[in-house]
Amino acid sequence: MKQEETKFAVASILAELLFHNYEDIDVNDKGQIVAYCYRPKNNTLELNLPKDISKELSRHLCEVRPILDILRSDYALYLGMYMAQELEDSLENVEIVHKPNKLVGRICDDTRYLLTLNGVVRTNPGDWIITGVNGEKYPCDPEIFKELYELA
Repeated sequence: MKQEETKFAVASILAELLFHNYEDIDVNDKGQIVAYCYRPKNNTLELNLPKDISKELSRHLCEVRPILDILRSDYALYLGMYMAQELEDSLENVEIVHKPNKLVGRICDDTRYLLTLNGVVRTNPGDWIITGVNGEKYPCDPEIFKELYELA
């Protein structure tokens, strides 16, 4: 992965962590990056990141650091790019039905890293990115999408 893509991936992962109320980030004793959420209850999330992304992010972590500070000081440009992409992507969302819930989703045209309830997941071009009922995002393979979902 190119350095610019890696930095963009780090900014998007950090932004998604903030969106899900994670405030701080650190490296644990095992060398794994961990995010901390304090509200509504204390929660930690071990991030299983690709090596290049983990290496890039670890450069900024010698102690617990606020995610927002890292974004402001080191990834402001990439955060802006991520936010612009999210805005553009939201215009492409279409309503879909996952009975009985109405969700939104869009077809991904490139590789992305999403913060899901199961950690960070890589998407592939052609996957659907679905936003769940609580704002969580997850990828869905096109063939599985055909089996489970229909356009509203």
